[in-house]
Amino acid sequence: MTLPIKTNAAHNREQAIRLLAAGFTTADIARAFPAVFKVSAAGLLGQRYSETLADGRKETPISISSQAVSDMLRKQSSERRDD
Repeated sequence: MTLPIKTNAAHNREQAIRLLAAGFTTADIARAFPAVFKVSAAGLLGQRYSETLADGRKETPISISSQAVSDMLRKQSSERRDD
């Protein structure tokens, strides 16, 4: 079996970083993508994994759409302009 170069989990982390950089909180991200992320009691964002690949990387079958994140960023931007 060929292992993926980039996992869904890695892609999801990149999308979360985009949202965090734009000012979304860990709670905002977990609320928007509850099947992918959770927030710990300490307020840290954690990803929900379903398996460990042969090379030790954690993986999930769910990949957050880049378009969904772009839509969230666009909506946030328009809301800021309206204020």
